[in-house]
Amino acid sequence: MAAIAGSEVVQPHLSSAERLLWVGQPDASRHFNKTDTFAIPFSLLWGGFMIWALVAAVLRGDVIFALLIAPLVPIALFVLVGRFFVRARLRSRTWYVVTDQRVLKIQRKGSRADVAAVPVKRFPAVSCDRRSDGSGSVVFGPRTWLDTDFPVFALDHSSLGFFDIPNAAYVAELVTQLREAQPEC
Repeated sequence: MAAIAGSEVVQPHLSSAERLLWVGQPDASRHFNKTDTFAIPFSLLWGGFMIWALVAAVLRGDVIFALLIAPLVPIALFVLVGRFFVRARLRSRTWYVVTDQRVLKIQRKGSRADVAAVPVKRFPAVSCDRRSDGSGSVVFGPRTWLDTDFPVFALDHSSLGFFDIPNAAYVAELVTQLREAQPEC
């Protein structure tokens, strides 16, 4: 059997009894997701207001107000621009895995990795959002409108998801078949 691309990264996180079925990464070319429909207008308004308020305070000579507003400007700039760079870095270090027993999300952080894993029988549903090119996202468990791969907006961590993956329908069907084939415990 041919090795699955990326298996060398995820193999240390698997048990010897697990069989690796699929490995993938988020599509690095996708810079926007559905939370951006709210976040971009909000960040433009908030960031613009923070910069305007700081400039107005400085021009008026209101030092106290300028000092209160100044720490909010870098936050506004992060929400406006910086989060796209952070998201790209997180995506390049994220691996999604399907084995015959679990689904895993592995985020490499230097010499260590954060691993989120759920047995295929544990989640109540498999949801798939697919684009016309076949790519999309698969969420294991209850869906919310905030389902995203960006931790600032991922308020509900009860569901594990694979975001912006190629051939999302295949992954959703693979996991659905695994869930149905697993005996009830």
